[in-house]
Amino acid sequence: MTQYQKTLKNSVKIYGIEPFGGKPVKIIINPAAPGTGIVFKTQEKIIPADLEHVESTKGFAKLLVLKKDGRRIFVPEHLRGELFGYGLDNALVELETTPSLSYRFLKRLGSARNIDVVPYFGRKLLRLEEKIETQRLTLEPIEGDDLIIRIITDYPLAKGERIIQEKTLAITPESVRDIAVSRACSGVPRQIPKWLSKTAGYFLFLSHGFGYGSIDVNLFYPQKTREAWLANELMENEVACHSILDKLGEFSLLPGRLTGVKVISRGAGHEYTIEMLKNNFYKFKQVQE
Repeated sequence: MTQYQKTLKNSVKIYGIEPFGGKPVKIIINPAAPGTGIVFKTQEKIIPADLEHVESTKGFAKLLVLKKDGRRIFVPEHLRGELFGYGLDNALVELETTPSLSYRFLKRLGSARNIDVVPYFGRKLLRLEEKIETQRLTLEPIEGDDLIIRIITDYPLAKGERIIQEKTLAITPESVRDIAVSRACSGVPRQIPKWLSKTAGYFLFLSHGFGYGSIDVNLFYPQKTREAWLANELMENEVACHSILDKLGEFSLLPGRLTGVKVISRGAGHEYTIEMLKNNFYKFKQVQE
């Protein structure tokens, strides 16, 4: 069976820090013609990533090196393995390294080597070292690597009744995709007629396009009765589902991905959560995946 070769449709830029000297590196992965293979470009030199141009170092640092015409590229396997995993057959990989002060000094002395290093693109992970407990938010460490978010919502209905719902979700790409269409609650008191709140929204955000922002497709409007509320939902516990998306957006502002943490939110809005994260940032510890 014959399979077509694969390359990229457009160029991709990635930024990282090379593991030895700590210098910033920009990688540009470009499409390449059939039969090109994976080739690296650095300082105007093209080095194919193949058996003819690779060698393995010995001693303390055991790694692969691409070598041609006096130039060498260390640890190409970090990126080469990623490209292999995506099924790419042809690509031109450009390395643009920002030289450090020490490297520029050694180069002037003539002792700097013609070596580039492919950065490692490992993800930064954050673990919580101790429990955080506030009136509206609880974050606690758990065993394993899961991020679990539990949302409890409480909204008033007519005649003093309330609708209290909750949603607990272990965060995965699949589970987030399932709740991605959930709508945010409009926040308009149920006593205000929907037509009035929509009209106000039209004029408050007129520059966004008349009549597009405050429609039911985008917002969940509070209802007067439990039956009407449930009938208006696109999914079970829709507002709580959207609150999970809100929490993910807030936690994404941290310098790493939360792991091994359970979050319980009891009506914590954006401002409340951000302030809590700022005040307790020192309780998160970075680990390497």
